[in-house]
Amino acid sequence: LYFPERINIALNEPDSRTGESEFKIEGPAGEREIIFRPETFTIQRGLYGDKEEHVVRLRFFVSDNGIVYDVKPLISSGYPGIDLQAIRFLKRWRFSPSRSDQDKAAVWGDITVKMDVE
Repeated sequence: LYFPERINIALNEPDSRTGESEFKIEGPAGEREIIFRPETFTIQRGLYGDKEEHVVRLRFFVSDNGIVYDVKPLISSGYPGIDLQAIRFLKRWRFSPSRSDQDKAAVWGDITVKMDVE
């Protein structure tokens, strides 16, 4: 039997001065404010080898009303199950809606999700 373990999520590298993760999103989506981001999610220890860290780089789109969609891995963790967990995690995020009619188009972003198994 495997029991779920808590996973720490770090997006990009922690800031060396504060120790806190900086949520850097590359691309136009990085200019939108994040209004909801889940803290953590769980996976089962031992299902994905004995690695202590898994990294997935994702490309995603944000609609004009702030919904994340069409999330695809640019760089896989090497485990489809981990990639899928990272995709599901990102799809739960919410961004601020577009503020003007000129800004109604969907925007894209790239983000690196690091998962440390505790």
